[in-house]
Parts: sequence; C-alpha cells; structure tokens
Amino acid sequence: MPSDASPVPVAEEFPLTNRAEVMSLRKGIEADNLAIKESRSFYFPEIFTRLGVEYVQNKKVEEQAILYATVGLKINLFDGLATTSRYRQAVQSRMQNEEQLRMVESQIHLEYETACNDSRIAAERIRTAEKAVLQGEENLRINKDRYQEHVGTATDVIDAQTLLTKTQTEFYRAVFDHQVAIARIKKAKGEL
Repeated sequence: MPSDASPVPVAEEFPLTNRAEVMSLRKGIEADNLAIKESRSFYFPEIFTRLGVEYVQNKKVEEQAILYATVGLKINLFDGLATTSRYRQAVQSRMQNEEQLRMVESQIHLEYETACNDSRIAAERIRTAEKAVLQGEENLRINKDRYQEHVGTATDVIDAQTLLTKTQTEFYRAVFDHQVAIARIKKAKGEL
C-alpha cells in the first residue's frame, strides 16, 4: 500500500488576513478609531455657513424670492459631559474589540498548532499501519500455506484474514484522519 501521507507542515507564522472574523474585528477597530476621532472633534469650536432661498408664490408681494446667508461660530461651553461620555464609550468599545481580536488570533494559532500536531500523529499512524498491513499480509500467506499443507487449521486462516482486515481498516482510518488534519490546517490558515 502506498503511503498517502503528504509532508507534515511545521508550525509557522502565517498572516491572519484570510480569516473573515479577523478582518471583521480589524474593520471594527478602524471604525472605533474613527468614532474616537469624531468624539474628540466635539471639543473644538464649529464654524458653519448656511445659504438659502425662500420663494413665495404670491402676486401681491413684490419680492417673491428672498436670498439669505448665515455665517456662525458654535462653541460648546458645557454639554453635561455628553462629549466626554461619548469619547469614553468609543475608547471602551475599541479596547473590547482589540481584546476580542487578540483572543480570536490566539484561538486561530491554537487551532493551527493542534491541527499540525494531529497531522504529524496521523502521518506516524499511517507509517505504522503500513507496516502492520504488510505483516498481516505475510501472516495470512503463512497461514494459508500451513492450511494447504494440512499443518494449520481453517480457523487460523480466518483469524489471519480478520487481523489483516482490522489493520487495513486502521490504515484507512489513519489516512482519513490525516486528510482531516490537513483540511483543519487549511481552515486555520483561511485557505478553506
């Protein structure tokens, strides 16, 4: 039986930009930074302008269109600490999102390292199971030869066939586990 075990990946650093949850949290942190910047702007004076036209549809008035312009300066002397509250809330939201991002990144790294370890173990199980299958095939051949020479019993042959089937099953289970571990590695990297 040929070995289906591909080279086992070594734990490495990889960019987390492929994971949707990481990208979402990073965008949330960017939004929180903009909210902090906006809440700081409420501390500064505001200069504003307003232009307008009012049109009156009345034949008895000579001036039917009135144009106006307003230029103003707005200074917030005291707003009951609402600006400070908005600023603190934005900072707190950013801190929570940063902590959540750190947690998600550490979970992804743990998931990756666990999958790499599972892949290494499955690859070793494949190599061990290959040897066991070869030994089981040899055991079956010997027992068949003994049975044909009337030295062994049919029960010995059946036992050898059963043992070979169990070792083959373990081999294919190890191959399956290895493929699942490889898929988990790809998922952790964001490739799947």
